[in-house]
Amino acid sequence: MRGLRLFIRPIEPSDRDALDALIKESTSRRVDESTSTPTPGDGASRELDDSTTRRLEDLPLVDSSTHRLVDFGLVGKLLGDIVAVTFVEEERDVLRVRELLVAETFRKKWIGRAMLAELEQLAKKLDKHSLVVDRDDAAGAEEFLRRTGFHGEGERWVRVVP
Repeated sequence: MRGLRLFIRPIEPSDRDALDALIKESTSRRVDESTSTPTPGDGASRELDDSTTRRLEDLPLVDSSTHRLVDFGLVGKLLGDIVAVTFVEEERDVLRVRELLVAETFRKKWIGRAMLAELEQLAKKLDKHSLVVDRDDAAGAEEFLRRTGFHGEGERWVRVVP
């Protein structure tokens, strides 16, 4: 991992199979965690249903009939493999992060931070004042958001873009 550079670029239609695999891996882990006995405050007690195992078409930023992105997303690649993805909605003065997934084997290696840093640079170019994550979308990632500069504001997490 050390010495490798994360390549971040917009999602392309040819990424579909790799993204499906990443999403399936991520959501199957969530389902596995939910079937274990939760302890208070561990985040595993969140209710999950059949919709947790989803495909790329099911994400809010993809039109299921045309498979075209409604807003946009970014992928992070290491050695040619997609290891991270983020889906974003552009709103009037903020970028709303809908998903940020990092492959399990690459977690805790600053890849999520790199993806957020790229989104922050993009937000600056688009004249957006903050990155926003809804509390519902952030279930289980609260500590990560705190460590990466987000703060709670009502029903959402906000990271101000300097």
